[in-house]
Amino acid sequence: ISSVKPKTKKSKLRYELLPVTNLDESIVGWDGQSDPSMPFNFSSSDKWVWVGLLSAITLLTPFASSILSPAITKLDEEFKNDNEIVGSMTVSIYLLGYVVGPIIIAPLSEIYGRKPVLTAANVFFCLWQIGCALAPNIETLIVSRFFSGVGGAGCLVSVMIAYVCGISY
Repeated sequence: ISSVKPKTKKSKLRYELLPVTNLDESIVGWDGQSDPSMPFNFSSSDKWVWVGLLSAITLLTPFASSILSPAITKLDEEFKNDNEIVGSMTVSIYLLGYVVGPIIIAPLSEIYGRKPVLTAANVFFCLWQIGCALAPNIETLIVSRFFSGVGGAGCLVSVMIAYVCGISY
C-alpha cells in the first residue's frame, strides 16, 4: 500500500475580476485581466521572490529596533556615556521613529503608490543604518536611530495598507 498521491494538475486561485481602467467613468485599474503588471499574472517564481523580499525586510526592521539593547553597556563604554537615560534612549528613539514614520509614509503611499514609497523607505532605512554603524558619538547614533525607525516603518505601513485594503503592489 502506497501513501503517495497521484500528481494532479495544479489549479489556479480563483479571484473576482479586477477593475479595468476607464477614465470616462473615473475608474483607475488595470489595462486588462491579462495585464502582466497585475500580481495575479506573475509567474510562481516571481511571486515567491516578492514574498521572500517583503518578508525579509518586514522581519529586519523590527529586529533593528531591539538588536542594540544587549549592547547598551558596551555602547556607554565606547562613547564614554555615564547617563543611563541617554543610553536607553538609543533603543527607545528607534521606536519613536517607528511611530512617527506611518504619519508621513501612509499619505505618501496613497499619493505616489506603494511600490515607490516602499522602495524609498527601505533605502532611507538602510542609509540611516549605515549612519548608525559609523556614528562617531552617541548623539549621532540617536539621530540616526530615529530616522532609521522612520524608514523602517515603511514596510509595515505599506504591507498593512495593502492587506487591509486588499490592494496589491
